[in-house]
Amino acid sequence: MSQTHHVTYQVRYYECDRHGYVHYANYLRYMQETAFAASEAIGYGEARYTALGYQWLAYATDIEYQSPLHYGETFTNFIERERASPTPPPIGCLST
Repeated sequence: MSQTHHVTYQVRYYECDRHGYVHYANYLRYMQETAFAASEAIGYGEARYTALGYQWLAYATDIEYQSPLHYGETFTNFIERERASPTPPPIGCLST
C-alpha cells in the first residue's frame, strides 16, 4: 500500500535566475522540504530522528524537468511511500 503526501509552494523571486526561471538547485530544495513534511506527518520529525540518533541525508536524486517554473507560479510537489509501516526505514538518514 502506498501513501502520498502533497505540499503546495509558490515560487519566490530569489529562487529564480536572471531569466525568471527557477534555478535548478531549488527543485532539490522543494523535494527536500516535501520529504521533511511527509516524514513529520507520520510522526518522524526532526526531534524524533535526533532522539533515534539519525539525521537526514539525500544520497541520490532523480529529477525530470518537464517545464520550467517562473516567479509567482504555484505548484504542488508530492512524495509517495511505496510501503506503509509503523517505523519508516532509516534510508535517507545518517546515523550520528
